[in-house]
This record gives sequence, structure tokens and C-alpha cells, in this order.
Amino acid sequence: MASKAVAVPEASAVPELAPTPASTITAEDIAIPTLYMGQRSQTIVDGGLASKGDIYAALGQSDNEPEILWESDSKSPGVLIVPLFMFKSWSFSPGPGAPLEMWPFEAKGREYPDGPPLTDRDPKKRAYLVYNYTLYLPEVNPEMPYKTRFYRSGAPAAQKINQVLSLNHELPSYHFGWRWTTATQTKQGVGSYTIPQLTREDPSEDQVAGAKALHDLLIPGLLSRQQMETEQASTAPSI
Repeated sequence: MASKAVAVPEASAVPELAPTPASTITAEDIAIPTLYMGQRSQTIVDGGLASKGDIYAALGQSDNEPEILWESDSKSPGVLIVPLFMFKSWSFSPGPGAPLEMWPFEAKGREYPDGPPLTDRDPKKRAYLVYNYTLYLPEVNPEMPYKTRFYRSGAPAAQKINQVLSLNHELPSYHFGWRWTTATQTKQGVGSYTIPQLTREDPSEDQVAGAKALHDLLIPGLLSRQQMETEQASTAPSI
């Protein structure tokens, strides 16, 4: 007579593998979305995945699933950004839509500019100061860091952030926040392009706590990676 008992598989004798440095996922191993302002020269905008003036997150211009965070015709107050970390670098691009080459802030000698940064009068050989930020977006994803860069026409927005952080240097940067929207500016010979607009709005106590937790967890691993990225060519189009 056949038994009706359910066979119970024997417990596996294979032990769980202990985590090792080679198998442990850290902040350096995750893909961090970049925040972009929609420009006409961007692949994502040209492909109709975002509109000029939008603020969107993507894993580069080859990303076919960008996340639109704020639309240029929106009446919403904008994206709340909280800075976790900032570092400076130099950049150069031969023209709109061309790859942006970046190198460390400390570097003094490069193929271009021919002299110290920002001193060459030839615009084709001029380096631009870039402000690279790691951001906390509590209303978008409180567990994910984001990154962005402000340079050239975006430099005034970065300086606005930096001024507040400098005047309040006794507090970590994640105590301060801004609403980010965009506006259109026109320049003869260039046409219209998107610039950032920042309005001060500090995070709530709960948001500060969330920003601190993310900062303490991720920043140590991100510092080295972000600084190394400045030595690599980027696909971010110039304005």
C-alpha cells in the first residue's frame, strides 16, 4: 500500500556563503541617476522622451526610460533638492551637443586650456568650473541619492547654494534645501536654452533625518567614485 505521507526534502548541507569584499554591494556599485534639465541638444529630448525645460532623472543620455520629475509647463513648485556633497572640477566642450570632457579641480596642465583655467581668451580653449552635487530628493525617492552638475549658465544657481552653505558652515549641508524649476534664456548666436531656477525651502526635521541617514551610509563610498568620474569623458551636452 502506497504511503500518503508527503516527502520532506532533506536540509541542504551547503552552508551559506559568508559575504566577502568581492560580493558585498556598496555605494560604489550602484547606478546613481543624474538629474538633467531638458536641452534641445540632448538625445533624450531629441527622441521625445522628455521636453525642453523638463527636469528628469536618467542613467545617461542612452537611457530609454528617463523619469520626469518636473515638467516645464507644470504649475507645481518644483523638485525639492537637499545637497549631501559637492566637489568642483573643470570641463571643456567644443560646442553644443558635443561630449563634455572633465578633469579634477586640482589639475593644472591639460591639452586645453593652454594656460591656467579661465585665463585663455580663446573660447574654444576655455575651461569652465563645474559644481558637482550629490543630492537627496525626499519627495522623489528618500532611499536613493541623485547627482547633478551646474556649470556655465548654471553656475549662478550653484553659487546660490554654495553661499548658503558657506554662511552656515557649522551645520551639515543636508540641513538646507531648494525648490528647483527651470526657465528659458536666449543668447544671440546660441538660441534658447534652459537654465536652473532655485527657491530656498529647507527640509523638514524628518527629511533632515532621512538625508543624514543616506549621507552617512553612502557618501564615504561615493566620494572616491565621483572624483574619479571627473577624469572620464561624459555624454552630458554643453549649453
